[in-house]
Amino acid sequence: AIQARLDKLGRGASTWIVVSSDRQVQAAARAVHARVIKSEDFAAELAAQNIEQFSGIETSAEINISPDEVDEWLRLFGRDEG
Repeated sequence: AIQARLDKLGRGASTWIVVSSDRQVQAAARAVHARVIKSEDFAAELAAQNIEQFSGIETSAEINISPDEVDEWLRLFGRDEG
């Protein structure tokens, strides 16, 4: 599926980033000049960003949500319980 998508993109694939540790997928991506990132490198980058992004955020013990807010979230997510 990835190979077919890359083929369809043609030269436009050069603006894409392919995240995969599969060597065949990496080779296909490089053949159309797409940027390649190994899965484990991408995961490490995400983890590092999450640590930076979420440091200093209130803990759940500090967040107060009213029963009406809970009902609204349940409704939004299709779990209207009441």
